[in-house]
Amino acid sequence: DVPGLDRSPPRTPARAWPVCEVNGRLFVWHHAGGEPPAYEVRRYRDDGAEWTPWQVNTYRVRVAVQDLTENIIDRSHFWTVHDMEAPEDDHQEVVFDGPTMTVDQRIKVTAVAASGFEVHSRTVTNGPGIVAIEVQESGLDMLTYITQTPLDDERTEITIHFSMKALDDPEATAAIAALNDEVTNLQFTQDVPIWEHKVYRERPPLTAVDGPVHEYRRWFRQFYSGWAPTP
Repeated sequence: DVPGLDRSPPRTPARAWPVCEVNGRLFVWHHAGGEPPAYEVRRYRDDGAEWTPWQVNTYRVRVAVQDLTENIIDRSHFWTVHDMEAPEDDHQEVVFDGPTMTVDQRIKVTAVAASGFEVHSRTVTNGPGIVAIEVQESGLDMLTYITQTPLDDERTEITIHFSMKALDDPEATAAIAALNDEVTNLQFTQDVPIWEHKVYRERPPLTAVDGPVHEYRRWFRQFYSGWAPTP
């Protein structure tokens, strides 16, 4: 349609993109071969009235989408890159199921207290570019939601959203949200120099504490066009 034109415009095809609105965000499905969406975006914050508004921080980083989510299973880097302490409960379970990777683990955050504050976290990667980190501890219910949009062959736009169930005390809610925002963005920026200078190795020299990298890479292949699983 062309405003003011009294006849149909010349035939000009325009591509339609599958779009959905979930978790207060807009998602566009892109497939190099034009295939329809293969999975749905997982929903969070069902009762939005109980949750604080999203706190949003956006970065543009020279990193591939695959490299960023591989970082989630690299448990040993928590203690060195992020100044965290090893938790008393050294539990980490990684489950690959269809388009979803779930990492269930205990972590100890030293940015909250010098001795560290141990929490249970559940990280769900939905497809190649959506990550939800849920922390439910000591009456707190917090959600860090990370979305990725590739910009070109090297750069990715990464947006970190944070929301939590509001407490009865508004000041306590605001203080906890502000502290979490500070810690999350500090840890993210600590990873950036590594992402932007790392080299991809087809067969990395892995150790027992590097996490299930091979399994992760096999799982991630499904998101590349033209790849099909073999028996």
